[in-house]
Amino acid sequence: MRWLMEDMHPMIQQYFIEPDTDGAPINRILRSVVYQRSKKSMDTVPYGTKFNVYRVGYEWIGHSLAAKNLDDINLGLRVWVGDPDCKQPYHASLLNISAMSFGALSSHAIMALNGGAKLGNFAHNTGEGGISSYHLKYAGDLIWQIGTGYFGCRTVSGGFNKKLFAEKAILPSVKMIEVKLSQGAKPGHGRVLPACKNTPEIAETRGVEAYTQINSPATHSTFSTPIELLAFIQQLRDRYHYARVCISQRLAGYFSFLLAFMSCHYQSPSLLF
Repeated sequence: MRWLMEDMHPMIQQYFIEPDTDGAPINRILRSVVYQRSKKSMDTVPYGTKFNVYRVGYEWIGHSLAAKNLDDINLGLRVWVGDPDCKQPYHASLLNISAMSFGALSSHAIMALNGGAKLGNFAHNTGEGGISSYHLKYAGDLIWQIGTGYFGCRTVSGGFNKKLFAEKAILPSVKMIEVKLSQGAKPGHGRVLPACKNTPEIAETRGVEAYTQINSPATHSTFSTPIELLAFIQQLRDRYHYARVCISQRLAGYFSFLLAFMSCHYQSPSLLF
C-alpha cells in the first residue's frame, strides 16, 4: 500500500491538491496556455485572472493615453555583439534561449528549441554539454557554451582540445562562443554527470567514455587568473579566426575586478551576465 501511495502521490498532488497558480517551475495556468497554443486552440480566458494582482512583487504594464500602434513598433530589437576588432560581429536578438545541455534536455526538446530559434530568428545557447546533432538539425543560430569540462572540445584527460574546438567553431550555425566561468546554481563547485545518465549518444556529444561518471571541475584548467583568461580568449579569436567570444560569469565581486582589469589592459570581450 505504501509503494502504491508513493506512486500516486504526484498525481494526487497535481490534480486534487495543488492550485492552478502554484506549480513549479511552471504553474498549470501557464502550462495550459502552452498546450492550447501548440494545438492552435483558444488560449484566452474571459472574466479576469486567478493571479493575486495585489501581492508584493506582482508586475504589470500600465495603460497609456498615448499607446503605440503595434504596426509602428520595431519588434526586431537587436544588438551587435563584437568590439571593433571583431571579424565576425553578430546581430543578436535581445531575447534568446538560455543554456540547457543535451542530456539535461531530451533530443526532442533540443530540436524544438532550435527549430523555434530558427523560426524566430534568435539564438539558442547549447549549454556546456556540447553541440549535438540535434542542435544542428534545423540550423538555428547557436551560442556554443564552453565550461570547465570542455565538452565537445575536450582531450582524453579533460583539458581543452584546440583541434576539436577549431572544427566546431567554424560550423555555420555557431554564431558566438561563450566561456562559462562557473556554475550558476553552484558557484565554487563543479557538477557531476552520473554514469547511468551518460549514454553513448550523450558521451559522443561530450567527447567522453559512455557509462562512466564525468566530473566538471569547479574551475578551468586552461586558465586561473584574469591575465590567463584574456589570453585564452585572444587565442580563440586569433588562432582560430573566431572573434565572437563572450564571458558568462557567476563570480560577483571577483568579476568587478576582472572588468576593471580588462578596461585597462586588453580589448574587452563581450560580457554575458
